[in-house]
Amino acid sequence: MKGAGDGFELIGYLIFFWAFIFSRNFRAIQIKEWQQSGILNRTFMVFEAVVSFLCGVFLPILFFYWTISN
Repeated sequence: MKGAGDGFELIGYLIFFWAFIFSRNFRAIQIKEWQQSGILNRTFMVFEAVVSFLCGVFLPILFFYWTISN
């Protein structure tokens, strides 16, 4: 089943975004990881945060639009 992991990865980014917004403990863990990271790891963390934001905001909007329009 080629590409099946991509769907799970998108779901992970979706959950990551909302967990960061609503979970104080999760947010504290991420901030601590940020403080202990080097520049390369921080670059990847920023990239993951942007992708997570896009998945967390636009995927639900797209899903809502798709269900309403059909």
